[in-house]
Amino acid sequence: MEHHDDGKTMIIELKKDAVEKQKEEELTLTHSSIFPVKAKYASRNPILLVVIILLLLSVAVFLILSSLGHPGGQPEETTTTKTDPTLDPSHSFSVSGLAEAEDATYAVKSGFALLIEADSLHALAAKNANEKMYPASMTKIMTFLVAYDCLKDDLDKKLVLSQDIRNQYAEGSRIGIDVNDLLTVEQCMYAMLLESDTDAVLMLVREAAGNEAAFAERMNEKAEELGLTATHFTNANGLHDNEHYTTPAEMAVIFAKALENELFHTIVTTHTYVTHLWFYSNGQEKSYRMTFFNRTLVDRFEKNGIATELSSGLEIVGGKTGFTDEAKNCQAALAVDELGKQYIAILGHASSGAQSAKDTAKLFNQYAK
Repeated sequence: MEHHDDGKTMIIELKKDAVEKQKEEELTLTHSSIFPVKAKYASRNPILLVVIILLLLSVAVFLILSSLGHPGGQPEETTTTKTDPTLDPSHSFSVSGLAEAEDATYAVKSGFALLIEADSLHALAAKNANEKMYPASMTKIMTFLVAYDCLKDDLDKKLVLSQDIRNQYAEGSRIGIDVNDLLTVEQCMYAMLLESDTDAVLMLVREAAGNEAAFAERMNEKAEELGLTATHFTNANGLHDNEHYTTPAEMAVIFAKALENELFHTIVTTHTYVTHLWFYSNGQEKSYRMTFFNRTLVDRFEKNGIATELSSGLEIVGGKTGFTDEAKNCQAALAVDELGKQYIAILGHASSGAQSAKDTAKLFNQYAK
């Protein structure tokens, strides 16, 4: 069961009509070839014969000289290589520099800790960074990536919270969305990442894949696409399962990839999101005001009296937390320096939310450079 408390409010309006630009690549294929010359003898005139012989010798010399520039005597061609996108280096990510990273074993009390530069994925400090960990609700970062891939063209589509969705999980976080309320895809993403709302996750799952088993398959396909080898998902919410796991290093990759998405970056750095939800009454669509608070990372720092503006000059601006009995307190946190450089901290298996926040601040203060 996940726990959340209220956080500091700062109203941010719903961002509509998100459009992701797609780039098209042009591919040019060129060929070079040499065509054989056939001599045609129309006369036995000696002079003409000599001219023909000299011409043939010239062609032979040209062919010999040309073959010297091409091993095997074959003409050089410009060709294209078809690459499986899942094997393309541009689709593969991994944290570098773990062997040289500072040892954070004694600096932090959480069981797992990792600090990296977001742009380069270079490790600065680590504790058990390649060990198996349970991600709890940090799972929802990957849920966003898969849902966005499937639904990015339908962010304004309204989804209904049905009774069977509500009945799917007795446990999990809920924020007061009523059965038969209508939320857009984008509103579900805000509810999922800010409030960690279980029903909003399941609404996205149903729209994107039909059921959670099919959606989990897509999550694992996405992990494979990112080059992850120690991550496996069985559900979209992060509820505990022994076969639902990752590592701090691979969780950092997932978080860094999600931060490249403008909508995700906006949501996880939002303190308070005010919007309107819809419902039907007497056959007519009506709406009511709804506020989503950042009850995850912002709350974890503010409730425990830990400043998000750090002495190192960094500011912690957002992230995603999680908790289950097995995972303990964990979180993915984002901080930026005065020049806008981004740093990512992954924490896991902390004894309390306060300890997780303290360890995160210590990582950013002590090792970010």
